[in-house]
Amino acid sequence: MPVPPRTVPAPEREVVLAPQASGGGAPRIDFKRPVTVTMFAVWLAVACVMGVGLVLWMAAYKLGFNNGEGKAIKDLGGHGGGNGAITEPLRNEPIPVNPRLITKAPPAPTGATGGDSRGVTPPPAPVGDGQRVAGLNYLVIASKLDKESADRAAAFLTENGVPGLVVRAGGSANNTGSYTLYGQQGITREQLRARDPVRTELEAKVAKLGKVWQKEHKGRTDFSQTYWEKFGS
Repeated sequence: MPVPPRTVPAPEREVVLAPQASGGGAPRIDFKRPVTVTMFAVWLAVACVMGVGLVLWMAAYKLGFNNGEGKAIKDLGGHGGGNGAITEPLRNEPIPVNPRLITKAPPAPTGATGGDSRGVTPPPAPVGDGQRVAGLNYLVIASKLDKESADRAAAFLTENGVPGLVVRAGGSANNTGSYTLYGQQGITREQLRARDPVRTELEAKVAKLGKVWQKEHKGRTDFSQTYWEKFGS
């Protein structure tokens, strides 16, 4: 019986690594190699960005607040420390002022009358100064009164919702012993002719108050002889 030939394995090749250059050079960086980033690193970067944004916003807000407060104090005529600035009464410390709440007084119109040099309108003239509007009709409530009686009757009417007006009879300083009591509400010619509710209500109120005035306040008249009189031309 024939014997099969014996197979002899091939000798293994020896791999020899090339020695590195003397001095130890830096290792090469493989730019194609994927870089692994963890979620912790991602959130850390996001937090850093948000923190920087918050710091910038706070700095801008502080700068704008200080600028607005300075302008507000300047508009109030002060420079802080009590010269025009608003102060907290309990702590005696300046209160931050919102400049949008400060409004400057409008300048006085040129040639305006009835106000002072600062453009402030004076309060309405007191009862008894004789101010009426030319062309309007006024209710004559009582006439030929002395000054004290006329003033008392006008005050009584005013307190009860019908403002009274005391005028010296004739408008002359020489006639100082006679005064006329008018209703302060003036009406136009059209209102007078059409018996406007303003006219009829005023007449009714005066008639009702006249009875009270004569009975309870010892008045010399009961305001029953009233009539309308036009003032001026």
